Amino acid sequence: MLKTKHRMRNFALFCLSFFIAAIFFTFNYFYNNKYTLSAPQAVDGTLQIYESTFSNNTLIPLINGWRIYPDQLLAPNEIAGNSSFQRINLGDKKTFSSMHSSGTPLGSATYVYNLKYQSEPLRLSIFIPEIFSSYSLYIDDVLVTSCGDPIDYTPFLQYRLINFLLEGDTQIVFQVSNQTHYYFGMRAAPVIGTQSSIMYLALSTLCLSALCCFSSLALCLFTLGLWITQRRHLLFTFGSLALSFALYISYPLFFFFGINHIKILFCLKNLSFTAMLICALAVTAELCGVTRHPYIKAIIVICGFYILWIVLLAMIPPARLSLLLGVLNLASNTFLLLMAGSIFWCVLHSATQESLPTLLVVASNIFALGLLANYFGFGKFEPIRFLWPIDYCAGLLMCCFSVLMAKESFRLAHENRHLTEHLEEEVALRTHQLEALSEERKRFLADVSHDLKAPLSAIHSYMELIRFGNLQLDKETQSYLEVIEQKSDEMTRRVTTLQTFSNQELPTGPKERIVVSSFLMEVYRSNQPDADAQGIYFVFRPATESLYFFGWPDKCARVLENLIYNALSFTPEGGKITLGAKKQGDSVLITVADTGIGIPKTELEHIFEQGVSLRSASTEQRGLGLYFARNTVRELGGELFARNLSTGGAEFCILLPLCP
Repeated sequence: MLKTKHRMRNFALFCLSFFIAAIFFTFNYFYNNKYTLSAPQAVDGTLQIYESTFSNNTLIPLINGWRIYPDQLLAPNEIAGNSSFQRINLGDKKTFSSMHSSGTPLGSATYVYNLKYQSEPLRLSIFIPEIFSSYSLYIDDVLVTSCGDPIDYTPFLQYRLINFLLEGDTQIVFQVSNQTHYYFGMRAAPVIGTQSSIMYLALSTLCLSALCCFSSLALCLFTLGLWITQRRHLLFTFGSLALSFALYISYPLFFFFGINHIKILFCLKNLSFTAMLICALAVTAELCGVTRHPYIKAIIVICGFYILWIVLLAMIPPARLSLLLGVLNLASNTFLLLMAGSIFWCVLHSATQESLPTLLVVASNIFALGLLANYFGFGKFEPIRFLWPIDYCAGLLMCCFSVLMAKESFRLAHENRHLTEHLEEEVALRTHQLEALSEERKRFLADVSHDLKAPLSAIHSYMELIRFGNLQLDKETQSYLEVIEQKSDEMTRRVTTLQTFSNQELPTGPKERIVVSSFLMEVYRSNQPDADAQGIYFVFRPATESLYFFGWPDKCARVLENLIYNALSFTPEGGKITLGAKKQGDSVLITVADTGIGIPKTELEHIFEQGVSLRSASTEQRGLGLYFARNTVRELGGELFARNLSTGGAEFCILLPLCP
């Protein structure tokens, strides 16, 4: 039921887009077509023009009434009396091939058109599209412009706007030559009108082409930036589509400014048009979810062969082109129909998908219909203003795909933001759980260590009672008691270490704002008796200014007591220990320096590691003091490090961030 609903919706969109495209193509065919435009037509090879003909800025394409002299380049004075001409309508003969028994598209010809006018002189302009490989234009026996050289053949293509004065009967003569390409003789029809209307026609075509070209290039660069960061295949394909469309739509710009590398230009034009079709199919297939279908894979292979065919065609000598014209036309038409049918197939094959975008159905359908219109309108349609229908369809496809890419990017950004927020919540939850588990473990260790101390104390008491109770023990029993005493002492040390570790790691209260000078003075006074008892000078050098930091007073005091205890352990009698503080940048530097034996260089980087101690193995804490001290300092955002002094002894430095 759901698939039927989606199929009906997409079918309705398909029909609606077909109807819209049909209206657009019909309007263009009847109102923007040189062949169907309601304009004066030539009768018996002569176009009658009146003074009111151009009163409404009328544009007149010169379609019918041409005389053509095949394989002759005639000057205007050589035309009179020459009867070896044919009557043609431009568009009927696409190349020179129909004029030659050999079928070659190369050759030359003279085209003649007559204008009849009997009123006051009229200033007109003629717009000449990209219709010649080279030509010379004469108006009333006067050479008004040349594009290349048709006699001593030099190819050149350029849009031209020529102003001329129409007075009386006027003859227009084109000498045309093509020795370069399979496509051109005189095919597109020139247009005459007032200077303002012709200027508007040329500028509108140029500006619209430039707008489409540069906007597509900008879109290509933007998509390239996204692809570099995201590496999504769809972005690369869409960027390629934008680039190929920009290159394809840029050909009027080349023709306005002129180019003489004709074969290269038309090879690039055909390649960019082919690449545009392939990329349009690739984007459509990916959005429809059929990229892995065997049919699409087969089409991609065919497209590869067609691109190779275009490249090889540009390398074939012009004289041999006549042998391939039939194959060329068949291959071009077949490829055009194949791409249109493939785009239709992608949309219809995925018509039941709920996620199939509406814009994709409409744009792809109209683009495919534009390809069909281009195929069936060949030789029957030529726009008098602006661009060809396939150009509009490709531009619409670009706009719709841009909207789809933007929606897809917004969707991915929203999903990433949602995932990030969810990840942050998950991390916070897991962190809270780990902290709770860690605290529970620490409390358990503290309880266990506390409970073990009582039986260990009882064992020690009984051992002392046995040892000093004048009990008559033999030597073997005494040896057993010594082993028991050793193991008991070792167990006591380990329980003490465990208790110290647990007490150190248990959570403390909130941090307090600590006044450095007052805090250090209290530490100094509490440790001075120990120094005096060992005959060591203990000196306090307070900071010269008021300094503050955030911390836990009890834990910070234990850190300093640990450092002072280490200094007392390694400083001989008569030595000196200095406790000091000073400001260093945005931090406070607290130092404990001694004149003892210093720290071996091999141990200087390891003394803060757990279990590392320079004392004998019989001490109780087994190298945990400095380990806990550094952890406490780092919890406050600071750092604890040690260094040997050049004057002898060692110095421990605590660097803590200042607070206001």
